[in-house]
Amino acid sequence: MPTPSRLSTHPTPRAGVDPILTAEAALAVIDIARSQPERAEHLCILLDDERRGHAIVSVVDPPDDDSVLAVVDTVGGACSLAGFAGDDPASIIVATIRPDGGASDCDIVRWELAEITAAVHGVVLLEWFVIGPDGVECPRELAGRPARW
Repeated sequence: MPTPSRLSTHPTPRAGVDPILTAEAALAVIDIARSQPERAEHLCILLDDERRGHAIVSVVDPPDDDSVLAVVDTVGGACSLAGFAGDDPASIIVATIRPDGGASDCDIVRWELAEITAAVHGVVLLEWFVIGPDGVECPRELAGRPARW
């Protein structure tokens, strides 16, 4: 079976040490964390207030595309309980792997709901990548929002 192409050639940031300051750095982490062989999956990277990665949550074979909202709610709540939220909030980066398709117009609404859900927990949704057969898309861009890097 062929190895999927890498999402990024950026050096992979070290957990708890190197900040994730660019989309390329985030994609380098996602590239090594995603399931092999590829399958439908949500990945969520927890970043501290200096944007250093501390944990990655993987949800494999999600029941539907809306399940990304439950992932953001669960991880956002965990960040709040663990003390990562507050004056210097943590951030989360989400990646959805869709082997059978890319981003859709419905992801614009999902982005907005996920952004609000994260904020309710006192964390920032830094980015959401949808990775499909045609590459990487960001629902934030589809929603017309500026990058947060």
